Amino acid sequence: MRKAPVVWDASTEGVAADEAETIESLKRVLLEPFQTMFEDSGHAARSVHAKFHGVLKWRPLVLARLPPQLAKGVFDAPRSYPVTMRLSKPRSDMLPNSISVQTEVVPPGSSPG
Repeated sequence: MRKAPVVWDASTEGVAADEAETIESLKRVLLEPFQTMFEDSGHAARSVHAKFHGVLKWRPLVLARLPPQLAKGVFDAPRSYPVTMRLSKPRSDMLPNSISVQTEVVPPGSSPG
């Protein structure tokens, strides 16, 4: 059974009791590839985007009639945006079996970064 999306209001936000622990855990996970690179190579090495594999470009369409709880940000009105995704990975000898996906959405009136 599908649950209805949660309608945001200030009462839906809060600091979880274990938030500091979660932040520290995320730091460890996010820094692990850099540490592995340093241990394997003896110096700082870029862990992602070392090998460029491809680019995907498309214009997804934001549909009309989205429920109000979903019609937020880039989804607040029916329209389409140019989206670019870059697929890359580090050197396979450093971090095998990993891939990176970078996504850029360019809302109207903005310029690509």
